[in-house]
Amino acid sequence: KMTEDKMFAVVLSNQTIGVDELIELGHILGVID
Repeated sequence: KMTEDKMFAVVLSNQTIGVDELIELGHILGVID
């Protein structure tokens, strides 16, 4: 399971993903409650 730090690192290295997508991904992965 990805940590938030890892997710943010992915976002910072891949600008094609937006904040909304990050939040949605977090919900899907169960990282963000």
